[in-house]
Amino acid sequence: MKGEPKNYSGVHYLGEKMSLAEVKEELPAEKILISNMEGNGYKYVVKTIRGNFQPFEKKDKILVSHKNMSTKFDHTIEYLEGEISVFEEFKKRAFKKRDAKIIEGQIEEMKKAINILKRGA
Repeated sequence: MKGEPKNYSGVHYLGEKMSLAEVKEELPAEKILISNMEGNGYKYVVKTIRGNFQPFEKKDKILVSHKNMSTKFDHTIEYLEGEISVFEEFKKRAFKKRDAKIIEGQIEEMKKAINILKRGA
């Protein structure tokens, strides 16, 4: 069977969710970011732990916020390790090699995030 994708998962971020008003107040020099948010109708962005900004969508989740990062490390690592187990099962059941490769990429990204958290703890 073929068809259009029907279910898109959200993105899990390590960073801080910021509204347009917060960006304007806390980062007024970020004129391009503010303009992009206004022009594209983004209500929120995420300032990632690497310092870049990404649009924040309804299904997205913040795993660790800059403001309370140290108190959430253990919980987030535990969460990501659980997610890796789930994704490993998905990978085993993937019908196409391409799908398994995509899932493997997501697993690797979660492992990188765990390493970042462990270095920062």
